This record gives sequence, C-alpha cells and structure tokens, in this order.
Amino acid sequence: MAYYNSRIYHGNNNRDNRPTPPATAPYNFVPLPMEPVPSPLSLFLTEKDSKTVKVKLNFSKYAGYIAENGKYDGVIDFEITALTPLFIGDGKGSFFASDGKPMIPGSTIRGMVKNYLKILSCGTMRSANNEDLTSRHLYFRDMASKTSLKKYYVKKLNIRLGRDSYGICSINDAKHGFLARKQDGTYVIYPAKGEKENEKYDNPEEMIEKSPRIEILGDTVYLHSGPMPTSMEDIDKQLKKRKKLTYKKRYYVFHSPNWQKEIVVPKSVIENYNNDKERGGLNLLEDKKANINNRYAPAKGRGFSLLTPCFYVEKNNRVEHFGAAKFYRIPYDRAIEDSIPSSLKNENIIDFAEAIFGRKEDFASRIFFEDASIIDDPSLVPEPEAYTMPLMGPKPTSFQFYLEQKKHTDQSNLKHWDSGDTKIRGYKLYWHKKIGRGGWVLKGKSVEETLSIQPVPKDSKFKGRIRFKNLSKEELGAILDVLNLGIAEKGNNGRFKIGMGKPIGMGSIDFAYTLKIIDRKTRYSSLFSGESWKSGFCDKPAKDFTDAFQKHITKYGNSEIYKKIKAALDIMMNCTNVPNPQDIAYMPVGDDRFKERKLLPYPEDVIKQ
Repeated sequence: MAYYNSRIYHGNNNRDNRPTPPATAPYNFVPLPMEPVPSPLSLFLTEKDSKTVKVKLNFSKYAGYIAENGKYDGVIDFEITALTPLFIGDGKGSFFASDGKPMIPGSTIRGMVKNYLKILSCGTMRSANNEDLTSRHLYFRDMASKTSLKKYYVKKLNIRLGRDSYGICSINDAKHGFLARKQDGTYVIYPAKGEKENEKYDNPEEMIEKSPRIEILGDTVYLHSGPMPTSMEDIDKQLKKRKKLTYKKRYYVFHSPNWQKEIVVPKSVIENYNNDKERGGLNLLEDKKANINNRYAPAKGRGFSLLTPCFYVEKNNRVEHFGAAKFYRIPYDRAIEDSIPSSLKNENIIDFAEAIFGRKEDFASRIFFEDASIIDDPSLVPEPEAYTMPLMGPKPTSFQFYLEQKKHTDQSNLKHWDSGDTKIRGYKLYWHKKIGRGGWVLKGKSVEETLSIQPVPKDSKFKGRIRFKNLSKEELGAILDVLNLGIAEKGNNGRFKIGMGKPIGMGSIDFAYTLKIIDRKTRYSSLFSGESWKSGFCDKPAKDFTDAFQKHITKYGNSEIYKKIKAALDIMMNCTNVPNPQDIAYMPVGDDRFKERKLLPYPEDVIKQ
C-alpha cells in the first residue's frame, strides 16, 4: 500500500476503514466576482433608453472616448526566462520556430495577458468573449455511484429491473434502431423491427474478443458495444480483489429497419454527440467499423453515407439522444455556460479585457503582441527529444471539481450540471511544480495521450515587445497590474505559466518588463533625431497607471471579493511555496476518490495540507 503525504492513500483495495483523503488535481480555481467591473469605456458609452429606461451601449460615441481618454501610446519590452522546461507547439509536433529558432508566438503572450486581465479586473464571463467557455452540453452515465447523479441518470432513462430470456436484468426506455445520414446531410433513425433482444456471452474471453464490433448476418445485425473490463489483465486484477467476477454479459440483436418510419435527429443532437470528448468504445458517427452502410444488403440503393445500429430515446417523433449501448451516455439538459451567474453575462457591460483587446465588429484592439525571439545561450544543456507523460485535457464531467459544492456534503447532495442552482468554481489555473531537466519525460511505454517533443531547457530566455495605442490611464494600469503579477519584485513569488505540459510542471516563466511611453508632442514635432527616427519615448513610473486602475476597481467593484480573487491568484501563482507533489497530482484510474466523488479542496486548503 502506498502512502499519501503521511496519510493513507486509498485505491480500490482500501481495507483499513480510514477516511478517504480529499481529491487531488494539478489545477485549481480562482473565484468569480459577484458583479463585473465596467471599464471606463463602458461607463462612457452607457446610456439609458428614454422610453424603456433600459441600459444600452452607444458605440457611436467610441471615437469621442478615444479623443478624450486615449492619451497613451507606447511599448512594453519584456524578457521571459523559463523556470522549467518550456514547449510551445507549432501544430505539427515541433517547437514554434522562425528560421529554425524557437520563438514564443505573440498570440501565446496575448492569450496569457488577456486571461489574467479578466481575472484581475473582475471581468464578464461570456462565451462570445472568452475562449475557455463553451455552450456545449456535457455527457454522463452513472450506474454505480451513490450520488445524486445516479438517481438523475436512472430517472432520465427510466431504468428498472426487468427480465429477458437469460434472467433478471436492468432495462430502460431506450429503443433500438438504425441511424442514417441521408444525401442532404440530415440524420434520421429507422426503428428496428421487433422487440429488443439480447444475446449472452459464454465467457469474458468471448466478450473481449468481439468487442467493440458490429456483425451482420442477413437482415440481422449484432452490436457488441465495448468490453468491460477491457482486457484479460484487467479481469485478473478484478479476480484478485473480489470474489465475484463482473463483466459485460450481453450483446444486442437488431432486426431489419422499418424503412417506412423516419424519426428526425435534430442538428443540435448530432452536434452534442460530436462534442462528447470523454466517450470510449464505438463512436457511431466517426468509427469506420460502426458504419455498416456498404456491408448491409437491405440499405443498398438508398443513398446513405452512414448507417449504424444504435439505441435512442425519442419524443414527438424527434430523437432526444442516442448511443451505442442500452445504457449509453446522455447529455445534460443545461450547457456549461448555464452555470455562469447571469450577472457576469451582462451584454451591456464592457470589461477591461474587451475595452483593450476589442469587441468583434464594434471596435478593434488597441494592444498588439509581437513574437518573442530566443536569446542564444550555448552554455545551456538541451532537453532530450522524448515522449511526455500523458497530457490530459480538462474533464468538466467531474462536476464535484468544477462546480461550487458545500465543503461538507454527502454524495447524495452533490450538485451536478443539471441541478439548476449550480455555479462554476471560477477560472482554472495550474499549480507550479518543481521539475528539472527531463522531469517531464515519460518513464516506460508510450500511450495514446503522449507526444514526442523537445522543449527548450530551464533558463532559456526570450525577448519580445508589446505595443499599445490610445489607452486610458486606467486601461494601461490594468495591463501593468497584470504583468506585475509575474515579476520578481519586492518579494513577489508569482509567476505565469504558458505552453504545453502545465499539469506536469512545464511552462513556468519569469517575466520582466520595461515601460516606454511615447510623448506625442516630442514624437511628432520632427521626424528625425540625429541619423535615426525620433521615437519620442519618455519614462513614466508604472505606479502612476496601476494606482489609477486600483482606484477604479475600488470605486466600481466589490472590495472583499477582489481581495479573495487576489489572494487566490497569489496562492496559485506562487512559484516558491508550492504544495506537496502528492497534493496536486492527478488521481490514478480506479482510485476510490473517483467513485466517492471526493471534493477538490480550495487553493487555501491545499497549501495547508
């Protein structure tokens, strides 16, 4: 048995009856503000309709705002130092490069600054202006836990005990049929003739051998949805841990389609199915082995580009959802962004990020980020080219992590995405980790989630430039206040993270900058200064601008909430006082904490462990 930071670490073989420790993850969340803080631009453009008395934005006044408040042009020259190995992908498996030399794209720096700006300035949270948000619907299945989600899943599919030719089993309201894509690109389902039938595997070896697979015999189709467990090795492990062997014992029989009845599959249902990133087994829309159109004789000549057996639930001749097994994954009714407080989605507030970075067709960005070029240093020892540890993507399906929960609650009262009164925990940031050269390299055999990369080593330096124009004093102060989060000054241990591999400790950077303001009168009074262009640069203390931003936040924001946001940022960005590795590690597959839906502690609680 392994030990978890002097506490017992529980896997499936927990026999000591001690309390299971809290969940762990390499990320955590910075809380949301109660209300977004309007930028000076938002206040300038806001008007009230004389008839409806509703607040609206008058974008025709934008030029007047720039003339009155956009007084500051200039540049911010910065230097980035890698504190851990750093990798910025080019989309083709190599480090982003120009002329063969690694570079950090301006878009990467831009995304980093904008994200932290939205957090620090108490910004809005809308999918239209935040790339991290999505209106997609998550999928779920829960047949084994004791949580509120299982009750919800059972209710949605109307699951109850029934009987087939092999004895007592679970049944539900899902029907079986054939999903088809027609020539015009629309989808329909043709019901299968007859009642649902099951066949039974003789043993787990047969289940593993045939799954996932679709077999055809005349007009009859046999659907093997996927093995559970997935290998004989998993079965051996199961037998060592429990007396009774559990495995998927049935597969499904589909008789010929009823071509006379078409059930419409809405476009939104197809989109939701395609957006399910956590699905295992057969993907009915993409897996070639799931498409029986060219092999199924009764479908010949009907002009389908896809035909596949499936289970589905329909209402009023419209399919609500479908899947490749009788107990398939179904979508939540509410989208992810439905769990964002309505106050943060106010369309008539322009936050600092929108004001500076632009708002679609209404006005353009006033800040621009150049690529950062590497500073050659022959003394640095290159990192190896090797496979990384698995780089897992975000899993918002773990609602006990991503949604606000009471600190002490039992499984039956956990809020999930359809609970109705849910609220997301906030902005997701990754913890810093102390890793050295090669600390990111996979030890052992590569798996599907691993990549072969070659990061730049620790202590690599990059230099770049940020240009800005027509910013107000408060707007420039907001940018500088963000940059100040990651500079080594007056005991500040905050550092940014960029690039790939954040969960395993890559991408921690030191950020240093110098501010140069353009004196417009000096800059444009003459073209040349000696033999060079006249820059008009002058020095102004950054504090003059950050003080103006802080004054604005204090006046228009909630000071207590802002303190909590700043405190969480200070914890999450701290590169010196990092949590114990065990307290910020991904939990292994099969960990009891998944089954028990253990909550993820808040940042301040993690560092106390």
